[in-house]
Amino acid sequence: MSFEKDLDSRQQRLKWHMQLLGLHIAGLIAVLLAVFLPQPVSGVLLAVSFGVAALHGRFLRRITGNPAHIWIIPGEIILFGLIYAYYRGLI
Repeated sequence: MSFEKDLDSRQQRLKWHMQLLGLHIAGLIAVLLAVFLPQPVSGVLLAVSFGVAALHGRFLRRITGNPAHIWIIPGEIILFGLIYAYYRGLI
């Protein structure tokens, strides 16, 4: 019984980690596409990457129960913004 419960717990954690990894990849792809596409489309993609960062922070906070994980949101938004600005030649 304990083994089955432990296995279910590990499978759930693996599922959460894969979802978090998917959010990271989605945000980075959106930023990189925003860099190389024309201006109106790039603004939308940059907004999508910011939304992905918000989802990541909320999801991580829900998984861990730690309210401090909400601070991942501004950190990722700044990171994605800096990547965009650097490759666009703005900084």
